[in-house]
Amino acid sequence: MTFLGIGPTTGTVQATTAALRAQRGAAAPDALSGRLLGAPWIAAFTALFLAITGLTSALDTPELQSVLWPAGSGLVVGLLSTSPKAPYAATCRTTPSASGSP
Repeated sequence: MTFLGIGPTTGTVQATTAALRAQRGAAAPDALSGRLLGAPWIAAFTALFLAITGLTSALDTPELQSVLWPAGSGLVVGLLSTSPKAPYAATCRTTPSASGSP
């Protein structure tokens, strides 16, 4: 169980360090935008953790976590990465060309 916690902790520290280095050269509005885009991810996975922990505790079925974590994580990532405010959402949409064909 200790090793399970070491991986995400190391990844979080390295990702935070890389993000802070990238923001040093960015303009103030861009840096603020990056920080604001990170907040929904933290909130969503915290809510997912609380929901899964509460549900499995209330039902007294800890083995249910092995199904809920992959499904819940996939749902959260799908919802957050396809939201209209995602930074790359505009580049993923196709627009018709001037001739009317894609």
